[in-house]
Amino acid sequence: MTRHTGSKLTAGGLSHEPFFRVFNNIRSRITDPSIHCYKDYGGRGLKFEWKNYMEFKKDMYIPYLEHCKKFGKRNTTIERIDNNGNYCKENCRWATWEEQSKNRRSNRYITYKGRTLIVADWAKELGVSRQTIGYRLRQGWKQKDIIEIPFNHSNKYAKIKITRRKKTI
Repeated sequence: MTRHTGSKLTAGGLSHEPFFRVFNNIRSRITDPSIHCYKDYGGRGLKFEWKNYMEFKKDMYIPYLEHCKKFGKRNTTIERIDNNGNYCKENCRWATWEEQSKNRRSNRYITYKGRTLIVADWAKELGVSRQTIGYRLRQGWKQKDIIEIPFNHSNKYAKIKITRRKKTI
């Protein structure tokens, strides 16, 4: 039996189960304006389309268990496929933290020769930092140039010869 206490649901021993906490956390950020991230979820008009915990469990529990088995409970998180879409069976999946980080509104995308990747993926592929590519973006470089113009991997301080004084006794 679940009961509603404010914005959170409690269900006896269920409240400590990770799967139930996922359900409860989603509902809270959709329905409770006092939650710090409400503005990014319920405040944007997103909806939670499951009517209750049992509906959510019916749709999402088996895939949750499969994902946990493959990636572990700590690396299993729910994400919306379309960031602007509601929480519902068709728009939710279980993902790792790394996968989920690629599905953020704040990500910047670069398209080069028909491939569109986020900055972090281009950085990994090119062997440079995200900050280096981010700098080029902020400077207004064309996407083609960001990828094609070679990166200067030298360290300006590497050219300075460091001389040590000999210790005299």
